[in-house]
Amino acid sequence: MYCPECGVDHHADEREAEAEVKRAADAEVEIERLRTRRDIEVARITAGAAETMAEVEADADLAHAEGQVEGMQDVIEAASPEPEPQPEPEPLVIDAPDVVEPEADAPPKVDESEHHEEPAPERRRGFF
Repeated sequence: MYCPECGVDHHADEREAEAEVKRAADAEVEIERLRTRRDIEVARITAGAAETMAEVEADADLAHAEGQVEGMQDVIEAASPEPEPQPEPEPLVIDAPDVVEPEADAPPKVDESEHHEEPAPERRRGFF
């Protein structure tokens, strides 16, 4: 501010120093923001690389294990004797008895020797 009596700005140096401090602080804040963004990007890239490496290592381990299994199967097959061929089973033949179909017009035959009537049960009178 200018002095009303002499017209000179007596506090100009103080205000200039405060402005310089503020610019420096703003610059430091911006530098820290840039460093933080850089660190975040480096962490993302590192995580992506680690994930890719883990996938590559898992694929390699899987291929190695599959190779071991195939090798073991080859050794087992080579060491085991050939199984004897099984003879084919003969077809099963069932002889069915001759079935005589009754004539459609004739009534069915009733065997009276097995057919007999049972006496009707007696009925009781009373409450039970």
